Amino acid sequence: MYSYAIGTILIRPKGPLTHVGVVTESGTVFHNTPERGEHESSLEEFAAGGPVTVRSRVTDLPAFLHRLRQRRFNLRPYDAFSNNCEHTVTALAGEEPSSPQLQGWGLLAGMAVFAAVLTR
Repeated sequence: MYSYAIGTILIRPKGPLTHVGVVTESGTVFHNTPERGEHESSLEEFAAGGPVTVRSRVTDLPAFLHRLRQRRFNLRPYDAFSNNCEHTVTALAGEEPSSPQLQGWGLLAGMAVFAAVLTR
C-alpha cells in the first residue's frame, strides 16, 4: 500500500459509484459510510481490497486540519442525500458540501421520468 500526503483526496470503486475519503495528519483516511458514519480508518480498510486513486488535494492545509479537528468532535451519521462520503470530503476541503454523484443520479432519474411521460 502507498503512503499519501495529508489532505490527499482518494477515491475507490464502490459498485457503480466511487467512495471518497481524505488523508489525515496521522496517515488514516477520514470518510463516511452507511455502516459507521463519519470515521477514520486505515488506508487498507478504506481500500476494501480495491484500487485507490488520487482525485485531488486540499489546497488550504491549515484550514483543512482545523475543520478536521472540529469534525472529529462532531461526527455525523451517514445520510445518502445530505451527508454521504462526498458531502463529508467537500466540506473538509472547504467547499460547499455537495455530492456530484448524487446529482448525476438525480439527473438521470429525472430524465427517465421525463422520457416516460413523453412516451405515454
